[in-house]
Amino acid sequence: MSSIPLTLIISLFTITGMILISSVIYFSEREERQRNALEYWLSNGAYFLVSLLTLNYSPEIVALPTLLWVWRVSAIRKIIQSVSGTNLYKDWHSYALASAFVISAISVGLELPFVFYTFPQAFAMFIVVMDCLWRGKSQIPKERFSINHRLLFFSVFLIILHSLDYPFVRYDPEFTNIGFGIVLMTNILMAIVLPSVTIYELKKEQQQKLEELLKNQAKFSALGEMTAGIAHEMNNPLGIILHRANHLRTQVMRDNLEKDYIVRNLDQIEATSQKMTKIIRSLKNFSGSSKTDPLETVSTKKIIEDTLSYCHERFRLHAIDLIVEEIPDKLIECRPEQISQVILNLLNNSFDAVVNLATRWVKLSFVEKEQTIVIVVTDSGPGIPRAIRKKMMDPFFTTKTTAGTGLGLSIAMGIIEDHHGKLYYDESSLYTTIKAELPYLQSTRYSQSS
Repeated sequence: MSSIPLTLIISLFTITGMILISSVIYFSEREERQRNALEYWLSNGAYFLVSLLTLNYSPEIVALPTLLWVWRVSAIRKIIQSVSGTNLYKDWHSYALASAFVISAISVGLELPFVFYTFPQAFAMFIVVMDCLWRGKSQIPKERFSINHRLLFFSVFLIILHSLDYPFVRYDPEFTNIGFGIVLMTNILMAIVLPSVTIYELKKEQQQKLEELLKNQAKFSALGEMTAGIAHEMNNPLGIILHRANHLRTQVMRDNLEKDYIVRNLDQIEATSQKMTKIIRSLKNFSGSSKTDPLETVSTKKIIEDTLSYCHERFRLHAIDLIVEEIPDKLIECRPEQISQVILNLLNNSFDAVVNLATRWVKLSFVEKEQTIVIVVTDSGPGIPRAIRKKMMDPFFTTKTTAGTGLGLSIAMGIIEDHHGKLYYDESSLYTTIKAELPYLQSTRYSQSS
């Protein structure tokens, strides 16, 4: 073939432009996804440049550009890996590609037709990339698989599918022009889709980081609200310890060492110290909890009592009656620090709602069911207006004039739903009532039936 297809020239210009753009973006941002995109365009640029240089040579030389398909496969695999978030490389990928080139080399030695030089590479590349597409797609959650991902996977599929016809139509002038035209279209499509996917993924990552930051902010805001109450909770046992220690010192100075008296005082000091240790340990666990923590089987009584130790004093200082019904001693599979966070949030919301009312009380009660336990927080408030009920669980919605992030209930609902439960407002109650229903076991069977 003596003439150079116009589509090949346009493809080279398109790829050169994308290399320049990707280089500028990568060297300014240094993101791994940008580096993968740059590598993809470099592999394509190298392939089409070699194709142009070998355009009018013998079949053995014309087959040389297929060597660069290995680089292209590697670049495509890295792109799909970055999108799916998993390593897609398998040892058999390398064996398949290497075997294909061995077959091609043997075909050249035996002076077989052109198709034997190139089809093994084309077929091996097709199998490897299809494996990456299939496994990569399975790793992306359905709700995160956007139109950008669909277009990217479709573009990659077109590229590797078109490579299969290369061995058969390369020496047909009409099909060669059509083939380079298809390549040009796929390059233009990739030039649009690849940056879109990259931007989409980066935006999702930034959004997740922002949500995590805001959740931590809301969580530590709750910790800040607990500070005064905890200070009093710690101050009282410290006072007891100091009082008992002074009594013991007085008895020692007077040589009045009654064994029973000393043991009683030491027992009280030990019990009080254990209470302080429990408060500190629970607070440390609360501040470090995460949705990635393993599930534990814990008594509901322990979770509730630990939570109440954070806020009981705060209610007492503001003369708000905190009524706690008998706490069920049931074993529940959960992340206890997260459940504690939910209960604390509900109690703090009730505190804020009634602190300025004439009648001030908050009630914590429980309903035991066959598969679930319902934690009920009721306060003396008159209820939540119907217009607000629909929005109250939405992120950033708040009715507080100051210090309200609007994240408390949405975070609480997220935690409960992660535990296959539900958080809802009880519209049938005369007072403001929020219920958190949790299964005893985090089983798939229960999750699907709930």
